[in-house]
Amino acid sequence: MKALKIFFLFIGTLIMWQAVNQYLFCPSYSFTDNKPFSGDQWYNPYAAINSGIWTKANFHAHVKAWGGIANGHGTPADVWKGYDSLGYGVHAISNYHNIDKDFDDSANYVSAYEHGYNIKKTHQLVIGDNKIVWLDYIFPQTLSNKQHLLNKLKHKNNIVFTNHPGMRNGYTDDDMRHLTNYDCIEILNPQAISLSQWDAALSSGIPVFGTGNDDMHNVFHPRELGRYCTWLNMPVINTQNILTALKRGNGFAMLIGQNEQESHHDRQQRISKDLPTLKNFSLINDILRVEFNKPAIEIKFIGQNGKVLSTTTGTTSFFYVIQQTDTYVRTAAKFADSTEIFLNPIFRHTGSPLETKAGFTRNTIQSILLSILGIAVLVAWGMFIIRSLLPGYFRKADKK
Repeated sequence: MKALKIFFLFIGTLIMWQAVNQYLFCPSYSFTDNKPFSGDQWYNPYAAINSGIWTKANFHAHVKAWGGIANGHGTPADVWKGYDSLGYGVHAISNYHNIDKDFDDSANYVSAYEHGYNIKKTHQLVIGDNKIVWLDYIFPQTLSNKQHLLNKLKHKNNIVFTNHPGMRNGYTDDDMRHLTNYDCIEILNPQAISLSQWDAALSSGIPVFGTGNDDMHNVFHPRELGRYCTWLNMPVINTQNILTALKRGNGFAMLIGQNEQESHHDRQQRISKDLPTLKNFSLINDILRVEFNKPAIEIKFIGQNGKVLSTTTGTTSFFYVIQQTDTYVRTAAKFADSTEIFLNPIFRHTGSPLETKAGFTRNTIQSILLSILGIAVLVAWGMFIIRSLLPGYFRKADKK
């Protein structure tokens, strides 16, 4: 009976520590209302693209790790072989809290890991780092929890994604209106399409770019590969160019059209060589022109608060006239094979367009008060444990 009591007290202590550490010891931040993009200049991530050097990439893939405890099958070699067969130039392995270094001598290798083991799936993808951040908050996270983790993960030499924001509401629209200190949003993932979260961030003047990933867990299931991807425009495929293209938004996210009747060979050929891509993108005298290498059946220009500004059908070339009220404009196109392209936005700016002012400040007084409360809670819990394990001693003390 005593052993059972000790077991439950141990579990209770773990839960108590996790809760106090998350809700009372985590720094508390005050958030400002971020303002929409403004200024007379426009940032165009496609201003210097070369339409002949697009590269398909997948940054979110899991293999067997942690002795098989984590959800993943196959080896890094299996993943590289699978994505090579589909014409991908970049195929990162992103195991949970584990940086895989197989193929790290390859020019197109980039390190990656998925951060997060909390119940709401509030996860991040860290690209180009060599150290793992182990801190996470298990219970549903506050806005301060989320910002603190992003602050811990992000530094100037890496790229941080917010992963599948729409999955279990890991990141809500309101979160994305306030959070900063990350680079990209995984807008396309088999678990969630997160366009509203992207528009929430952009509408708040936060310059982040959209990506698409397979979030592949079983390389031996061919339909798990080649569902979503990120195209990058870079002259040479290497780690630094991959990070630079992601940071500058020199790419776009794609939902790859699926045809259940298509043979495996035909699917490989189509994904390898016959997907639509961006051919030209220019902004001259308030005229935004977009051209693809294949006819789109529909194209939408989307702006502040996710509002559809214009819709056009049935051609390869499109244009939109920028209005004074436009703060950002992003483009989405659908094609006959059900493939969809989501281009990164152009947006207004003054000064350095990619430097975001932090929308938060540390609330020192509140952080101190919460820490004091946390210490008091842990002391009280410690006293409760002692009384539970040594009841006779305290009964004698009380009689005296």
